[in-house]
Amino acid sequence: MAAATEQREIGQSELERVHGVSFIRLRELNEPICLKMLSYWKAKRGDRLMPSPDDLRPAEFARLMPYLLVLQVDHDPFDLTYRLFGENVAISFGVNSGGRRVLEAYPDNPNLNQELFSFYSYIAAERRPFAAAGTMQVAGDKVVRTEGVYMPLSYDGYRTNRILGCSMKYDVDRCDFLDDDPLSF
Repeated sequence: MAAATEQREIGQSELERVHGVSFIRLRELNEPICLKMLSYWKAKRGDRLMPSPDDLRPAEFARLMPYLLVLQVDHDPFDLTYRLFGENVAISFGVNSGGRRVLEAYPDNPNLNQELFSFYSYIAAERRPFAAAGTMQVAGDKVVRTEGVYMPLSYDGYRTNRILGCSMKYDVDRCDFLDDDPLSF
């Protein structure tokens, strides 16, 4: 347990130091898209610790796919790989990291790779959803506000095999979406 606590402190402090992003309580989430994905995750979980990746039906949240990412969590040895990297997530980072190991996702920024690896590792170890919010620098050196929720998935109901993430980014100066609101019809 001490290692998990230390891992959180390292991951959180690095994200705060470099990007101004830190963990927040789930009840502090404000972003409707993040709240929608968290509700979806909870409904699929039922009375289990976490839902299975097989429980998810992408057609049920297709409009939100540009804001989602999915990480594969490998064990023995432990590693993390981006499997899905939504279009808007890719735009904000300036690269589509789908298919890349987290530790190699941003070749020009190994510190970011390590920060994200620590962040996602903590979520995998804790086996519960986490929210994060703050400001971060994205592609083109633009600073944006961000809010996200990251939810573990498990095939066996115990060990995290995937992490489903949903994140939104906003222009700091204008306080609006960087793109269209996907919940408006």
